[in-house]
Amino acid sequence: MATDSRDLPSARPRSSCERSGDWQYAHIRVFAYAKLADLRRSYDGLFAIATQQMNQDVLAGDLFLFVNKRRNRANVLLFDGTGLCIYIKRMDKGRFAAMWRRSSDDIEMTMSEL
Repeated sequence: MATDSRDLPSARPRSSCERSGDWQYAHIRVFAYAKLADLRRSYDGLFAIATQQMNQDVLAGDLFLFVNKRRNRANVLLFDGTGLCIYIKRMDKGRFAAMWRRSSDDIEMTMSEL
């Protein structure tokens, strides 16, 4: 018995937003700390930088990006509604952008720029 092509699921490729649910995060702002950061700091230290030096409300659910002096490591601080999370990335090759060279003010980015 032959299969009618109308009975098959759509072969349309789904966008990355449809696959991962990223559309839910379109409203989240990303703030990059424009100075060198000591990434040995934990939750409380990064929370203090974001609230006292960047004058932002961490509990609003926005992301806060911190990069070390060598620019090969980055930490992202996030309040997910239940507690603070730190995401850590280490570059084996290459470096993150030197945001402190562009401006002395903290930088607001989009999720795609992150």
